[in-house]
Amino acid sequence: MDRLLTEGVDQDEKKSIVENMIKLVDLYYAALDGHKVDVDRHLRVKAYPHFMEKKGFESYHSSSILGRIYDETEEIIAQQCDEQIQITTLPCFSEVEATPECTSLWEHRYQEYLTKSRGLFDLGKEEKNDEFQKLYQHYKHLLYDADELEETSRDLSDVFMEACAIYRIVYERAWCTRSVSS
Repeated sequence: MDRLLTEGVDQDEKKSIVENMIKLVDLYYAALDGHKVDVDRHLRVKAYPHFMEKKGFESYHSSSILGRIYDETEEIIAQQCDEQIQITTLPCFSEVEATPECTSLWEHRYQEYLTKSRGLFDLGKEEKNDEFQKLYQHYKHLLYDADELEETSRDLSDVFMEACAIYRIVYERAWCTRSVSS
């Protein structure tokens, strides 16, 4: 069908395509009735449009609407990949240096968090959101030793030091991978 919509196809080829499509529709309806159907070799396409990405088959560059949408999408994706992701630190999280013990503790917890969060991606949307919220609350509680910052009995300078450590750990990973979503 795409070949029929592609610009530059001569009339003889279009006529042949229409005739083959009519035969294929008849075969399709026969197959729907439960009969085993063989498609004659002359009815099979010889080349696929490039947007189907058929490996090992001949293809042609389709100028149909689907081909143009595919080309435009590929161009946008290529441009996005070429753009350097700029990841910069916020100065307020560089004010306090965390102790090695604190950094080690939160590096371990961050790896634990990544492992747990990866396991949630196969869940349904609502269940995934609920589980991520529980995971977020768990780690927030580990930091505050309370459900909310306002409720903490911990020294706020200790909480801030740990928050700075967490920020630097996450920032370093984002900077190394050049991805804020990792």
